[in-house]
Amino acid sequence: MLCFVFGVFPKLTQAISPDFTASMTIQLNKALVGALMLSMARGADASGLTGRPVSPNGLCTDDWDCSLNGKCDSARRHCICHSPWTGAHCSQFIIAPSPPGGAGIYGVSPNVSSWGGSVIQWSDGKFHLFVAEMADGCGMVEWDTNSFVRHAVSDTINGTYVKQDIAAVYWAHNPQVIEFEGDLYLFHIGNASGSTVRHCNSEDPLAAHGSIAGAQQMNRRRFDPHAAVIETAKSPFGPWTRLPDGPLCDNPSPWVMANGTLLMMCSRSVGSAAGKSGPHWRLYSAPSPRGPWTHVNEIYPDVNVTDHGTEDPFLWQDPSGNFHALAHGGPPGGASAQPSHKCAQHAFSRDGITWGWSPEPPYSSTINYTDGSSFSFASAERPKLVLDSVGNPTHLINARGTHPWPCNGCPFKNYTNVCNKCKRTPGIAYTNTIMRTLG
Repeated sequence: MLCFVFGVFPKLTQAISPDFTASMTIQLNKALVGALMLSMARGADASGLTGRPVSPNGLCTDDWDCSLNGKCDSARRHCICHSPWTGAHCSQFIIAPSPPGGAGIYGVSPNVSSWGGSVIQWSDGKFHLFVAEMADGCGMVEWDTNSFVRHAVSDTINGTYVKQDIAAVYWAHNPQVIEFEGDLYLFHIGNASGSTVRHCNSEDPLAAHGSIAGAQQMNRRRFDPHAAVIETAKSPFGPWTRLPDGPLCDNPSPWVMANGTLLMMCSRSVGSAAGKSGPHWRLYSAPSPRGPWTHVNEIYPDVNVTDHGTEDPFLWQDPSGNFHALAHGGPPGGASAQPSHKCAQHAFSRDGITWGWSPEPPYSSTINYTDGSSFSFASAERPKLVLDSVGNPTHLINARGTHPWPCNGCPFKNYTNVCNKCKRTPGIAYTNTIMRTLG
């Protein structure tokens, strides 16, 4: 069975980060790696560390200047990128053109609003998508009440995925599925209690709980603290059994290390560390999806490269053991810099503690087609990757706002054309889930 999304690797021996010692190697095991990362996190300045900026002129001095996605040719001071990366800093994806009008894998036909998704290939040879879908024909305006987790299946990785069943009823959002020791584990936010939804299409049987009144009630769940909700099953078709909740963790992204230790990266935490404050990411570790969870690190964006609002990171390790995170984010300046094609950020680390930030966005919201045409959409958010068996990205999954760029008529506060707000603008809030082939 191919283990996509989280990439279970063989047991292997790795070098500890050069920041510790260049010559010592260790055999990975749960106790040692957990103790190593925890001791790093508990150091005086462990949380919130930002590595040196990559070389601005594209001339590399070491692999850090290649975003840890390639090797620095020291003689030419030139990055030689690993597939599917390209660019002076190996920070941009090589993206294959999509069939004309294609790239959509769920929510396109028939039209239902969906938001991102996580794909895994199972022992049946099929590809299984777990995706946030909006109940009762609603758009993303109602995401904070109507989102639930849909399970859909395709014979091929590029879809189209056909709906099968419901993995988690509303309210549940941002699913990510992994395999761990032969079982499936579904991570999401939301209590999945079958709570009240807003009606947009009275014929939808999912919306039988009645409508609600008032924007304050509709938006309540969006601002509640989110615990990582974890459910397990023996099959993608369920039944799903809920485990004790994980720690507070908005939009959890789990990753299984080679030694079996589980990491979980979280979005938009608040608080401060190492003299830094504001929205950032948080990293936890556990011996299994059942916990117990231990805080490892706080990760703050480099605001000279990223927008303060960088969010929803997807965590993985490459074949060399380096850590990477792919996130949604805009250019520095946030809403004031909109509209913009820049919708993503890439971060990288040798040890999970000190992180660097690629100066170029890894992709845009423009889709190129095999007939030579292209189309720029309002947004491409909620990134997730499909990985091969050793941790190389093969496919990029995004939630797509279908309104065209440059986002005319998408207001936010004092701004009029804010691309990532088109999905929350009544009348144009239809979204779907897309996949692009890398390399």
